[in-house]
Amino acid sequence: MTVLTLFLLLINVETLFKMKTNKKYFVQKLNPIILLGIITLLQLTACKKADSDTPLNRNIVIYGTLGVEIKASDREKIEEEVVVQSQFLSGSDLNHIQRCKVELKSNNFSITIKPQGDFSFVSLASFPSKILKKGSFFIVPGDSIHIDIQDSEKCIINSNNPQLLQCQLDLMEVKNISEYPITENSSAVSRLSDYKDSAFNRYEEIFSQYEGKVAPEVLNTLKIHYQTQQNAIFMTKVNSYALFSHNDSLKYKAKSRIISDFETLDIISDTLQVRYSINYAEYLLSYIRNYHQLTSPLANQEQLFAKIYKNIDKNYQGLLRDKLLTVLSIRYMNSSKASYTYLSRSHASVKDPDYREILRVIREARTAGKKVFPFALPDVNGKVYTPDDFKGKVVVCKLWFTGCGGCTYLHKVLKPWKLKYKDNKEVEFISINVNNKKGQWEKGLQSGVYCSPDEINLSTFGEGFDHPMLKYYNFVGYPQVLVFDKNGNLISANPAVGGNYEVLKSELDKMILENL
Repeated sequence: MTVLTLFLLLINVETLFKMKTNKKYFVQKLNPIILLGIITLLQLTACKKADSDTPLNRNIVIYGTLGVEIKASDREKIEEEVVVQSQFLSGSDLNHIQRCKVELKSNNFSITIKPQGDFSFVSLASFPSKILKKGSFFIVPGDSIHIDIQDSEKCIINSNNPQLLQCQLDLMEVKNISEYPITENSSAVSRLSDYKDSAFNRYEEIFSQYEGKVAPEVLNTLKIHYQTQQNAIFMTKVNSYALFSHNDSLKYKAKSRIISDFETLDIISDTLQVRYSINYAEYLLSYIRNYHQLTSPLANQEQLFAKIYKNIDKNYQGLLRDKLLTVLSIRYMNSSKASYTYLSRSHASVKDPDYREILRVIREARTAGKKVFPFALPDVNGKVYTPDDFKGKVVVCKLWFTGCGGCTYLHKVLKPWKLKYKDNKEVEFISINVNNKKGQWEKGLQSGVYCSPDEINLSTFGEGFDHPMLKYYNFVGYPQVLVFDKNGNLISANPAVGGNYEVLKSELDKMILENL
C-alpha cells in the first residue's frame, strides 16, 4: 500500500509543484487519488506507531535468582502458575484473571506477563521470601522487576520503575491487621480498631512522601487497594468474633460494631475509584452479606440471598450498583435456588453495557435445556470423553481440585447416597479435576478422598482453572456440580444450594428421576 501511494505521488508531481506555489489551485485541482493516497500513508504510519506504542504490547517481566536451597515441595509451589489480576483505568469490566507460568531452571526463574489491562496486581506469595508473602505487587505494562532471594529474610528487589516499587515496599512494611493474633479478650474489637487506624495513618504518610514521584492515578489506586484490604481484614476478624466467639461480651461488641459500621459506612461512589479498585466491590458485598447474616440469623440461604439483592438494588446507584449486582451473581450463584431468577433480574436492570454482557453470558450458559459445554477431557489413561459419550444417560458431574476441603466433604456426603443408582445404567457419575498439573490430579485420585474408582474421572490438566468449560459456566469456587440429561442438555449448573448437602441430595434425586 505504501508503494502504491508513492507511485501516485510521483505521477502527479506537476500537481504537487503547483500545490506549493498556488494553494487555491491545490484545493481545487488536487487529484482525489492523491488525497486518498496521502491519507492512507498517514493512517498507516500512525497505526504502525500506535501499535508499537500501545501499552498492552509491552510485556511485564519478573525474573531473578533463588539463593536458598529449594525443597521439592517448595519447588512445586513456585512452579505453580502466578495469579495476575488486571484492570483497565477506563471501562467498567471486571478484573481479568491470568495465570502465568513460572520458568524455573536451576535456581533462576522468570515470569513473562502479557498485560490484560492498564495495570495488574501480581502475587508472588509462593516464593520463599517473607516480603513477597506480604502482598501483591502493582505493576504496569513495560515494567521489569529483578528479585534476588538470598534467604527467607533477605530479598533484594530492583525495577525499571524504582519509585513505584519503593512506595509499595514501604507500604508492605506497615504492620497489617492480619499480623495481630486473634484473642478472646473483651477489648479485642477496640484493639483491632486501633491497629487499623494506626495502619491508615502510616499509609497516609507514605502516600504523601510519594506525591509527585508516582503518578496520581497510581497512588489513588494503591490507596483504595490498601485501605480496602485493611478494612476487609478488620471486618472479617470482627465478624468471626460476632459469629463464633465463646466470650458473650466480645460477641455482643463485635456484632454491634459490624452493624453500626455498616449503617454508617462511607461509600465510595466516585465512578473512577470504583473502576480502579480490584477489591472494593467484593469487600462491600461481603460487608452487606455479613450484616444480613447477623441481623437475620434464622434466614436460610435463599432468604439471605434475597435480602442481599434487595439491599443492593435499593441502596446503591450507578456503576457501583451494577458492579455489586454482577459480583453477587458471580460469587454467590450457587448459594440459592433462586439465584438464577435474581441473575435474570440483574441482567434486566443493570445499565452498564460491559456488566450487562457479563450477566448475559452467565445467564445463557446456565439456562436449562441448553446444550452442555462440548468438553473433551482425558481420563488418567488418556482416553478422551465428550458429552456424546454419555448419550442415553443422566450425568451428575462434580468438579474438584486437590487440596480443596469442601471437595472432600462433598465426596464423603455423595459416596453413600449414589449407591442407590449403582445398578442403573441410565445414570452416570463423573468427576472433573481442575488442577493444572497432571501430578496433582493423580495425587488426588490416589488419596481416595475426592472421587471414587466407580466414577469416570477426568481432568482439565494443562489448562487447569483456565479451561474454557470452567470459564463458560463462570465457576469461581469449588466444589461445583453440573447435571445434564440423556441428550446432552443442561439440567443445572448450580444445584449446590449454598453448601447444604442434604438439600443437594434431594435436588439431585429430583433431577435424575425427572429426566430418566
